[in-house]
Amino acid sequence: MKFQKINREQIVIIILIILYCVGLFGILSPTWKDVILPLSSINLTLSFVAIIFTIEAPRGRIIKFLFLAFLIGWLSEWVGVNTGYLFGVYHYDVNLGIKISGVPLVIGLNWATLTVGASYWATRLSKQRFLRIFIGALIMVLFDVIMEPVAIRNEYWTWDNHYIPIYNYVSWLFVSLLLQAIYFYWIKESMNKVVGVLFILMSLFFIILNLF
Repeated sequence: MKFQKINREQIVIIILIILYCVGLFGILSPTWKDVILPLSSINLTLSFVAIIFTIEAPRGRIIKFLFLAFLIGWLSEWVGVNTGYLFGVYHYDVNLGIKISGVPLVIGLNWATLTVGASYWATRLSKQRFLRIFIGALIMVLFDVIMEPVAIRNEYWTWDNHYIPIYNYVSWLFVSLLLQAIYFYWIKESMNKVVGVLFILMSLFFIILNLF
């Protein structure tokens, strides 16, 4: 069973690396960019499926957490888009798939994915629960910092007056703290290395796109 588990994780990691490399080079290519960008929601969905597929014990509790993180993340964005009370004044554009009330469904998946990915690395940086919560939230905010310029340039979302308010990052910190606190008080430990590798792939994806 252990041999099969390791093989399954390795296969999923290889698939994710291929997936993000194809997406990266596709967006960097003038020929393929307009084809690849509308597929971003599929990429995010497959990333989430990879997490579900490789979940270990406590499987039921983790799945419930992922669903809760999806709801908290999506509802936070709904409040932001429809009221401006969170994050600032912005709207989603055309490249993130199906939207409900102006918010793409994959955004909820993205919040859940980032939460478990950040928690994986926070666990490795501290043994204290409180510090893990703070570190995990800080990692999520730093991810948003590198994601924002790429997202705007590639029509994932648009800010009012094309200006990213500091309030966006403040809101990200509070929502991230909530999600990390729920995670570390409910799940306690990090998930398998798939979520850690996935978070690195997502980060490198946006870092490289920021450079070109």
